[in-house]
Amino acid sequence: MEIIDTAMIDFVTLITEEELDKSIPVTSFNGVENQFVWFILIQCFTHATHHRGEISQILDEMGIENDFSGLKQKYD
Repeated sequence: MEIIDTAMIDFVTLITEEELDKSIPVTSFNGVENQFVWFILIQCFTHATHHRGEISQILDEMGIENDFSGLKQKYD
């Protein structure tokens, strides 16, 4: 997970506004459609949040403490 986090931080640090506004071809169930890079990034983050929620719910049902919401704060 740390590798993915680092890659995403590097990506959003290096990408320019001009690059975010570019349209690229994306293959989906509807065929190939052009999508803006900014829209694809929003979809990726939203999809990841969806899966975090699923994992959190499953762990909650199993009685396993978790912080997939990222809302708990730990104090030393």
